[in-house]
Amino acid sequence: MKQCVAETPRAQYGGGIIINPGFDHNIDGRIVLENGSIEERISNAGNRFNVERNRTQPSDSFSQKVRLKKGMLCSFTSNLHFEV
Repeated sequence: MKQCVAETPRAQYGGGIIINPGFDHNIDGRIVLENGSIEERISNAGNRFNVERNRTQPSDSFSQKVRLKKGMLCSFTSNLHFEV
């Protein structure tokens, strides 16, 4: 099912594999790649999220490693916004 939503729903099953999911420690857990520059922003509804700013190359971005456990079912949700 494809659906666009204004706000990301809360983590299912209490979350657990994402480091600093609520951004209580700013951008800790995120890895800046190449010449990326990230910052935290807050939506009108209070949802906290990261943005990549001042990109000049496709590889200017950020990531976060996750460690999956065998036999554990995980779901991932993301909101992406592209400016052309």
